[in-house]
Amino acid sequence: MAKARTPTDGTLALALHHAARLTARMVNDTIADELARRNGQLAAPGGLR
Repeated sequence: MAKARTPTDGTLALALHHAARLTARMVNDTIADELARRNGQLAAPGGLR
């Protein structure tokens, strides 16, 4: 029977690194979108009343 191949530590670390970077980018984009939306409201006539 052939032995099942498992990812090496380096492969797993690289996959986790990419997942963490993607997650961080998504969070940052969400925060940036929310700040842009709020700034747009503040800049609108009458602001956020």
